[in-house]
Amino acid sequence: MAIAKFCKLDLVVHESVRDDVIRDLQKFGCCEIIKVQPSGEDVQELGDLKHLEDKLSEARFAIRFLEPYYEYEGDKIARLLGNKPKVSLNEMAELDSNFDIHKYSAKLRDIERKLSEIRAELSRLKTLEEILIKIKDFPLPLSLLTRGTQYVSGVVAVVPVEQIGVIRTHLEESIKPQEGEFYITKPAEKDKEVYAMATFLKNKEEEIRNIFIANGASIVELDRRLTETPLEELAKIANSREDLNIQEKKLCDLAAEESRSNFAKVQLLHDYYDLIKKKTEALSSGLSTDHATWMQMWVPRVTVDLIKEAMSSYGKLVDMEFTEPGEEDKPPVFLVSKKWALPFEPLTKLYGLPEYDAIDPTPFFAPFYFVFFGMCLGDGGYGIVLASLLLYAILKYHPRRDTLKFFTLLFLGGIATIFVGLLTGSWFGDMIDSFPIFEAIRDIKNSVKITDVMYDPMPFLGLSLFLGFVQIIFGLFIAFFDNLRRKDYIGAIGDQGGWITFLLGLASYILVRSGMLSSSFSTPSLILTCIGAGILVATQGREKKHIISKLLSGILSLYSVTSYLGDVLSYSRLLALGLATSAIAMIINTLTLQLFHIPYLGWLMGLILFTVGHSFSLAVNVLGAFVHSLRLQYVEFFSKFYKAGGKPFSPFNMDARYVQVAEAHDYETLIRSKVFG
Repeated sequence: MAIAKFCKLDLVVHESVRDDVIRDLQKFGCCEIIKVQPSGEDVQELGDLKHLEDKLSEARFAIRFLEPYYEYEGDKIARLLGNKPKVSLNEMAELDSNFDIHKYSAKLRDIERKLSEIRAELSRLKTLEEILIKIKDFPLPLSLLTRGTQYVSGVVAVVPVEQIGVIRTHLEESIKPQEGEFYITKPAEKDKEVYAMATFLKNKEEEIRNIFIANGASIVELDRRLTETPLEELAKIANSREDLNIQEKKLCDLAAEESRSNFAKVQLLHDYYDLIKKKTEALSSGLSTDHATWMQMWVPRVTVDLIKEAMSSYGKLVDMEFTEPGEEDKPPVFLVSKKWALPFEPLTKLYGLPEYDAIDPTPFFAPFYFVFFGMCLGDGGYGIVLASLLLYAILKYHPRRDTLKFFTLLFLGGIATIFVGLLTGSWFGDMIDSFPIFEAIRDIKNSVKITDVMYDPMPFLGLSLFLGFVQIIFGLFIAFFDNLRRKDYIGAIGDQGGWITFLLGLASYILVRSGMLSSSFSTPSLILTCIGAGILVATQGREKKHIISKLLSGILSLYSVTSYLGDVLSYSRLLALGLATSAIAMIINTLTLQLFHIPYLGWLMGLILFTVGHSFSLAVNVLGAFVHSLRLQYVEFFSKFYKAGGKPFSPFNMDARYVQVAEAHDYETLIRSKVFG
């Protein structure tokens, strides 16, 4: 059973035990709530969701504010892989009762507000300083420019360098020596603009401003708080900045102290509020009276007895009815592949889950993906490194769920690569043949080598195309038996049986003509091809109304053989990627040997190149092997039988973001244990 079977649970709970029942179901984590309550009705009866959302929002803010100041302890890789501290519900509830998240959040917001004000002021001072530095040689108090006097006004403008002469001429004509003065900064070599300052009688203000604007300059409004000369104001800015930096450091130190003391607590509270919110939403999804609540949920069939046993302690206060899904129901999809195929489940999920009553492709493509990954990477040395790194990560960090599956998938890919490397004699490219130090093991390497991809690629190409043809035919067989299961006999025979017969016959005939198959198979292969073609001609136009249209559609369907040919040829990428891996590795080895001949430091440079080069090659080619092996499954294989469209199983559980709840069950482990024992 690759897709878990579900049944629908109708649950009626007495008001007195409602919270306990929903808590137990959340601990098991193997039920998906079905919403039967219209949104927005009677929510207040089942819990104050808004109050919980407010507390959750405050916790999120506190985490966002404190996290930049928090110094994580322990292994960073373990944290990235999702290793979480285990905490009990009682500990979470006790912390909640002793910690006022609203009050604490208000304290943090005050710190944030003060920091924002200080940083805004520092930004303002920086901008002001940049301007003052450019006009520092202006000899008069800036109050003349920012405020003026009873009779005098001033203006500051940014002037394009090419307009300096024109503006200077106009200012000399408009501002007489006894009526004011102006000052234009000297442009540096790359400056495109300069600053111009002018003081003048108030009745000239409009005229002076128009001179600047008419000649492409822009007026700058300086802060009215600037009253001293530019140099004096720069000194005041330096003093202000020093004071602000001290204040900022004190606030940052306070935030860091708060982070050290309370960051973990706030994370725990966030998860506690989220768990309660999930519980309240689950209750609000049902229908309630003054004395009872009715809920519906999807339950894996294998966990029915477990749920009955858990609910038995409530006696007649709980009433349950389990029913099979109806025709209009759309149960969720949960994959329960056998252990050997389990690492490949994330690849199916990445493409899209199958429909509830469809085929799970995981066990069908897993062996092919395993082999194809090894052929794409194709180097035994790389396989050893990859498998060792992933095994170390699995044993040291104990990843969970899909992360563990993905790590195991790459580990298996490394194992497959080792086998391919044995058969092709590729160990870090031609390292064993190129480096004299490995001369003793060359004969051992050659004794198990079957082919050399670099110098004789045709056998590898033939194997790639053969495996591609086998997988495509296998996909058609899966679709054939799936149609039989659905009692679509015409579809099975016409859509898959015809193509299977035609393609097998055609491939056999091609092998006979190329001399790779005995000539005694010539007549049978032609007969098989004709039978397949006849089936296709007779069935592929069955949707048409007229006999001529049916016949023409059937004949034209034979053209689709080119599509199958293209699919088979796509598998030549297995050779291409294997060749690329070997070629890059050989280039790295060649360059390394050349560096070794350089006196003194050559060996060190060569060792660095060898390590860095092969590390880069490994990373790039692992990515290529992963992607292209996956593409063959998604495009060439899945298109023959598989259609995604299933709704993922979304259990009501105690999964939390920052901590692991001690009382919670791992629903994947629980369901799998019931399926496989």
